[in-house]
Amino acid sequence: MRCEIIKDLLPLYCDDVLSEVSKEEVKKHLTECDDCKNAYEEMKKGDIKIDKAQKDIEPMKKVKKKIRFTKVFFAALVSAFILLTIAYELLCANPMLPSSKNVSYESSISYTFDIYRYFDDVGVKTKEISVPKDYDFKIDTFNNAVYMNGEILLDENGDKVPATGELFPAGNIRFYIYVDTKLTCVKRIVSQDIKDKKVSATVELRPCLPFRQDVSNLSEERGFVLMEPLFAAEGSTLTIRCRDKDIIIDLYKLAQENK
Repeated sequence: MRCEIIKDLLPLYCDDVLSEVSKEEVKKHLTECDDCKNAYEEMKKGDIKIDKAQKDIEPMKKVKKKIRFTKVFFAALVSAFILLTIAYELLCANPMLPSSKNVSYESSISYTFDIYRYFDDVGVKTKEISVPKDYDFKIDTFNNAVYMNGEILLDENGDKVPATGELFPAGNIRFYIYVDTKLTCVKRIVSQDIKDKKVSATVELRPCLPFRQDVSNLSEERGFVLMEPLFAAEGSTLTIRCRDKDIIIDLYKLAQENK
């Protein structure tokens, strides 16, 4: 039997798991071949077994290294996906409000007429009279009368208009709100409610990226808000929402200062 075959059978011969026929052949060969006999003696000492175990460990190291690389790759992939999801959420889908220190605004008011608002005799129904800006309008509480260009103002029934009402400026108010941001656009959300001639408006200007956005809600000018008409009744406000605090503008006071 050839030496290559004998050396392949030596581990089985050492463990005594060969058949009787194969065992006799190996035994016979060892008496005739010194090289195979020396290999057998070394194997009995355990040296070759250690080498074989070392050879078995090397492929396992490569497998473990590959598994480790795969885990790191998928962990990096999942982390990148999470970061992209967060970035899309914060920069596109639901961008954050700006800080109040990054928000500035300018306003301009144009008046076309005033409104005199008062209650009827029963005190239930509110009535209004438009007063041109160039008219001389006076409220005489002593005589309970209202004068327009020196004449007593009468209602549609010919009765004196009472001096229990209040004169409000009416017209348009325009706000230019600027958000200092490095992002290319601002998502604009404006809500406005008018109740009893009192305006309550809220503005949100959220810096964002235009990716997958409704362009009708975007403003590249950082926010241009127009509210009209404005009946600047007392209590009218414009609120600019910010991340740290809201900027609240008293529209009634602003209208009176610019009257």
